[in-house]
Amino acid sequence: MFKRVMQVDDDADMRFLTSLCLEDFPLVLQQCATPQEALDQVADFRPDLLLVDFYMPGMDGLTLVEQLRQRGVLTPVILITGNLLHENTYDAAVTGIIGSIIKPFDVLNFYAQLQTIWRAAGYK
Repeated sequence: MFKRVMQVDDDADMRFLTSLCLEDFPLVLQQCATPQEALDQVADFRPDLLLVDFYMPGMDGLTLVEQLRQRGVLTPVILITGNLLHENTYDAAVTGIIGSIIKPFDVLNFYAQLQTIWRAAGYK
């Protein structure tokens, strides 16, 4: 199961909500406010799972994932998006995106949603 999670989201409220959802679970959460911050920190943090917002100013989530892959970072990604249409805009086999969660998400079951996507992608 994932133990080190990096969240990339420009929305401070979403980062706060995510931290509240995950605070009682056995994991370390690293939060980044910008894609560049994630690019700068990912090598040192070495996450097991990336939670990436789709829409961010300057660089969207898919571009961030592409740049991570170019740097050799193969960490599985779950996209967090407010739009269902984005679910089919990427090639999961190429990007390593294992699923998506639609905002607003179910706060009480957020961790369970992450686990379900993780296991459905074949991870243990």
